[in-house]
Amino acid sequence: MNRFTKFLPWAALLLASLLTACVSKPDLPLVPSAIQNPAKAYAWEMTGKILVKTPDDKVSTNLYWLHAPRREELRLTSMLGTSLLSMTVTPEQTSLTADGKTYRDDDPELLLQRLSGWQVPVTQLPDWLTGQFNDEDVITRDANGRPSELQTPAPASWHIRVQSWQPGNPHIPRLMLVFRAGIELKIQINHWQALAPADTPASNRVQS
Repeated sequence: MNRFTKFLPWAALLLASLLTACVSKPDLPLVPSAIQNPAKAYAWEMTGKILVKTPDDKVSTNLYWLHAPRREELRLTSMLGTSLLSMTVTPEQTSLTADGKTYRDDDPELLLQRLSGWQVPVTQLPDWLTGQFNDEDVITRDANGRPSELQTPAPASWHIRVQSWQPGNPHIPRLMLVFRAGIELKIQINHWQALAPADTPASNRVQS
């Protein structure tokens, strides 16, 4: 049995982690922003779902991701809302909490692999989730000229299939597959929001 699978029965003992705007933010206060181009967003947050398939595991969870300068926050919760895993990545250190214990390492991908057995491209996913792909990786495009199939260079050699894009703006994927030998990630983005510092001019904020 995969080590991450062993965390699941214990996860029900943890407090519920809601995927809402009340999720903790970095020290700098952030507010919703009207920026539509993900590449120009100061920061962003998203909620959705992720299915992880390996030869030993098939785990489906809710996904929360906060991307900000010098900080990534990744949280997985069960369909019942209980916390399964949370990871915080800064230039100085990565910390991962699961099963009520916290682990630390300099490399987020190695830390996650060591604890779960999953090889996940943590450092590359923020760009892929927002449709920021390298042109040289594109194999095919859809009728609108957007990347639909990509292959990253060796040694990583990740294969990416963008199955659908969000309607309108911002132009980010809605459903995508990321896979290579031994692991497949199916990611669905249900909500994406650009964020900006609280002192951003009101004209660039989203009115609630």
